[in-house]
Amino acid sequence: MLTKRNRKCARCGCQSRDTRTFPAKPYLQKLWVLSLGLCEDETARELESIRSRLRAKEDIRWCDSHFDQSGLPLKDTRSDTSNIESSDKKRMRLDKGSTPVDGQEDEGEEAMGEGMIHHSTDDVDWHSGIDGDYSFTARNDNPLDGETSLHPMETSSSMSALAVAPLSLSQLDLQSSQQPGIDKLATYRSNSAISSVPTIAKMESSYRPSFNSQPSETEQEDEEKEEEEHNIRANYFLMEMSKLESLFRRCQECGGLIDKTSMCWKQIASAISVTYQCMECKVWSRWDSQPKKGKGRSMVYELNQAIPVAAFVTGTPIPRVIDFFELLRVGAPSDRSMRDSIRHYACPSIDRVYSEWENDARTVSKLTAAEDGIVVALDGQFDSPGFCASNCKVAAFDSSLRLIIAAVSLSITDPGIEGKSCRMESLGSEKVLEQLVDEGFTIKTRVTDSNAMVDSRLRANPKLQHIETQRDFWHVQKPMRKEWWKGMKNDETSQALSLWYKSFFNHLYYINEKYPKREDRALALEYVRSFIHHCTGKHKWTKGEQFKLVTKCNHSSRNGKKKGKGKNGQGKPKKAQKEPIKVDSPEYEIIKTMLFSPRFEKAFLISSSDAGTAMCECFHSMSLLYASKRFACSPKYYNKKMKLAVMHFNSLTFGELSRTRVEIGNCLLPRKGKIAISVKRKMTKGEHPWRKEILEESWKVRDDYEDKRFFKRIGAPDDDIYDVLKLEFDKMLRAEEQEEDEEDWDNVVSYPVRLAETRNLFLPQHEPFALGK
Repeated sequence: MLTKRNRKCARCGCQSRDTRTFPAKPYLQKLWVLSLGLCEDETARELESIRSRLRAKEDIRWCDSHFDQSGLPLKDTRSDTSNIESSDKKRMRLDKGSTPVDGQEDEGEEAMGEGMIHHSTDDVDWHSGIDGDYSFTARNDNPLDGETSLHPMETSSSMSALAVAPLSLSQLDLQSSQQPGIDKLATYRSNSAISSVPTIAKMESSYRPSFNSQPSETEQEDEEKEEEEHNIRANYFLMEMSKLESLFRRCQECGGLIDKTSMCWKQIASAISVTYQCMECKVWSRWDSQPKKGKGRSMVYELNQAIPVAAFVTGTPIPRVIDFFELLRVGAPSDRSMRDSIRHYACPSIDRVYSEWENDARTVSKLTAAEDGIVVALDGQFDSPGFCASNCKVAAFDSSLRLIIAAVSLSITDPGIEGKSCRMESLGSEKVLEQLVDEGFTIKTRVTDSNAMVDSRLRANPKLQHIETQRDFWHVQKPMRKEWWKGMKNDETSQALSLWYKSFFNHLYYINEKYPKREDRALALEYVRSFIHHCTGKHKWTKGEQFKLVTKCNHSSRNGKKKGKGKNGQGKPKKAQKEPIKVDSPEYEIIKTMLFSPRFEKAFLISSSDAGTAMCECFHSMSLLYASKRFACSPKYYNKKMKLAVMHFNSLTFGELSRTRVEIGNCLLPRKGKIAISVKRKMTKGEHPWRKEILEESWKVRDDYEDKRFFKRIGAPDDDIYDVLKLEFDKMLRAEEQEEDEEDWDNVVSYPVRLAETRNLFLPQHEPFALGK
């Protein structure tokens, strides 16, 4: 058994195995600090200092010698302010470098004991930095004292030894009559549990490095029980078999001994069941490690179904789950049982929960949509690269909310694809847009990549012809970047193209963002093409066939020096100018071919600067957690995994919209395509309530499945014959009721006629009967 480690006491500085961690509750923290016997200002300062270190994840402990039998901290009378001198004598003896002598102690010092060093916070200057950076200085009224003291700090070595976090006043060795030197103080600081924590001293950054404390040892029994009771939140725990057997020695009813020969242990996948007989009351009893859920013959132990369903909805492959349990020798369902649970219970539950989440996303999109409609971003992903893909999924995003409002999955065996995988993305794009139109969405614009098959199919659909087409700009500049890289690999053109690479793509992105409106795209195209003159050193030109709107560059003059003064009081020198590209040179022809190609002109004029398919790419990367391209997947399960990925992405987006998921940090990343700095955000942990909903829905599906099996056992037909018979029976009843109503009406109408006919039998023939008389 492992023994406790020696821990440093933050109050007295001694090493002890019996220590107590500093409490987390505010009133207990104040109670502990009040036991130091400091004045009110010192207590507040000490409490704030300790709390700042607790927030920095430092492990602060006090040894048991500072607590009484009831667990309350003992008051330190050595630093009690009632026993401190009120004159300049009450300065710390440390400042004078001497110990108390006869006749110089008063009653308070006699109470403190002979040779004790008295401390006062007047001699300590606390300078707090940013987020835990502190410096410590102490006064010295006797600078001529030859002994080394806390002050003055004249040498760099002393400064480096003291440039750490301040000690608590009680951490100094008060039992020693000698003044602590620099080495002694450095030892205190290096071994102290209260140490400095480096942080990023940058106001714009919200990152703070986390320093986990050392693993805590077993504390006092009362604290351990309190912590366990407070932290028990799980429903299941792992138990070793021998520990479980030790619990079955006596009967749970009468307390008598259990007959060991009668005990029968059974493992049912992840559960265990034991039956036994008591030797005294002779009663057979049974104990199960898990409750059963379900009804009828379909009752199972809870974890036997929860484990495979939870593994599937979290994206964990079943073989990895089985390997995990086998390695730890933990009971678990078999591979076949897990796959049956996923097929019969998890998949229908996913369909039910997904429909609710999809409706929620569409409702939010409709409520926040503009009057002229929404902008939809479309993109597809195949289950494997190349032309061997067998599955594909297409997602439609609301660009303003970043929500997935429609998604479909397709297989190569679906009708209309005819075994050609390249048709899956275009057919999927058509399906998702038709779904949105049928749901009542007004789609203003659709943004796609450079897939020509998608554009051709959507333009041919009469229901989708009115939607404006735009291209994602990243896919517009991607072919140009490839051509530029190809020219950079050529020894003849590599040097010139490398110098102008950053300038060109910065210019390209800048113009695209400056002119987002459709009516300004022709002007933006000429500004992009004006780079062909700019790179040659020509910044003004005349109008012509290629330039009808732009005749000069918009940048400022490049002559002279930049404004502002440098260190020497003179203007800052301008950056070194790039060497102009010669007209009719190979690199000039490469740039001209790219800028004036009809393909680039067409793509740039319909490119979008407001929306793009970047969010689609983020979703595709995240969806690989559920459907990896490394493993084959059937169309049925590929559809279920796509739905899991959609709910995962939308739950994170809903968290951002509701501001329950916020940014806690960011980092800067260079992008090769766009010569600029991109920001990668670090967000708080997202919540996924849909996983719990699927797990709960799986039990309802199990009950429905048991009902079907019950009807099958009793010989009930598995078709809708009963529904048809019920409809026919209701129809027959309605027909009979209608006939009875008609007969009643006929009786009411024909009653006067029959009455007249009856009266005519008793009247003379020459006296006709008038109905109205």
